[in-house]
Amino acid sequence: MSGYEILVAESIVLIDGRYCTEVKIYSHDGPAGTYDIEGIYYLSRDSRRLLYRYNAETGIPEPIGD
Repeated sequence: MSGYEILVAESIVLIDGRYCTEVKIYSHDGPAGTYDIEGIYYLSRDSRRLLYRYNAETGIPEPIGD
C-alpha cells in the first residue's frame, strides 16, 4: 500500500446507533505533491470490523456486509 495514505480521524462518529472511527484513504495519483481521495470508511471502535463505506453520490454511509 505504498501508493496510499491512510488518515484516521480523532473523533468518533455515530452511525445507526454504532460508534465508529472514520478512516480516509488517499492515493498518490494526483498532480505532484497532491493526493486524491479514494474512499471514506468507518471501522468499529475496536478497529476489528469494517462497518460502513461513505457513498459520495448520496452523502450517506452504507453498511458493508452484515
